[in-house]
Parts: sequence; structure tokens; C-alpha cells
Amino acid sequence: MQSKFPHKTTRRRSRSLGELRFFDERQPMRTARCGRLRLFEVRKSKMESHYPDVLQSFREGGWVMFLIFALGLPGVGGGLRFVWKGEHQLVAFLRYNTGAVLLASWFGFVVGGMHVLWYLTERATEGERVTTALVGLREASNNLSAGFLFALLTWMLLAIGHRRFPVPNPSALL
Repeated sequence: MQSKFPHKTTRRRSRSLGELRFFDERQPMRTARCGRLRLFEVRKSKMESHYPDVLQSFREGGWVMFLIFALGLPGVGGGLRFVWKGEHQLVAFLRYNTGAVLLASWFGFVVGGMHVLWYLTERATEGERVTTALVGLREASNNLSAGFLFALLTWMLLAIGHRRFPVPNPSALL
């Protein structure tokens, strides 16, 4: 007898959280292994597929994400160098680099907002304007989240470096 559904969807209860998840049998199993020992197998849930991954967030942020990453990666690298070696000459670079990353992220947010507003006024129909505005705001805020992430990492490394290598004479840096 032919099944009504071409693929089988099973409903399982998660043991840890007690929530229901729907698993598609067509999804390949992901197996975690340690040598030959198979630790566990997991199917990707349909409910988890609507969250964007890092690459999707990078694409949604637009071309400004390249600028944010080009400024943010050297900042994190300089912060790591400051934590490792304690070179206080890097402090001014890290401060200005963080400012540039934050300005680039706000620039990307504003540019994304301008594109959303143009689309809302020129092409969107009356029924889809609210949804389009919310999706556009989500896409534009990817720039802010990337910039804030790099700023947080840089300043966290800067704080760790100052804790490891305190300034012997603070008035000499002014």
C-alpha cells in the first residue's frame, strides 16, 4: 500500500527540555565520533532551520561587513598581542580601531536602513510593508551585532592585558 506522505516525519520528545521537535527522515544523520566510538547521532530539527547561521548573517549585512571584519580582525589580533606581550604602545591603536569598527557598524546599519526605506516607498505593496520593514531591520542590524562583537572582544582583551601588565607610571601615557 502506497503511503500518503512521500517521507516520514517523526515526533519525538526531547529528554532534557521536554519540548516537542519534528524530525524529517530525509535529513542526514550527524554523527559525533571519537575514534571508532560513536557518541551520538542527531538529525537536524525543522524548528532549528529558521535561525540564520554566521554566513547568512554576513550576507544579510551587505558589503559593509567586509569593512567591519577588515577592521575588527586586526583589532582582535592587536588585543591578543597586548595580552601576550604587554606592549602598551598598542593601547592607542586598539582604542582608535574600536572606534573605527563601531563607526563602520553604524554606517552599515544606516545604509541598510536606507535600502529598506527605499524599498518600502518604491516597491512594497500595502500588505507587506510591516513585514518588509521588520525583515530589513533584522538584516541591517547584523552590522551592529558584528561591530559590537569585535568591540567587545577587543576591549575584553585590553582589560585582560591591563590586568596582566599594569602601567608602572600612568601619567607617562598621557
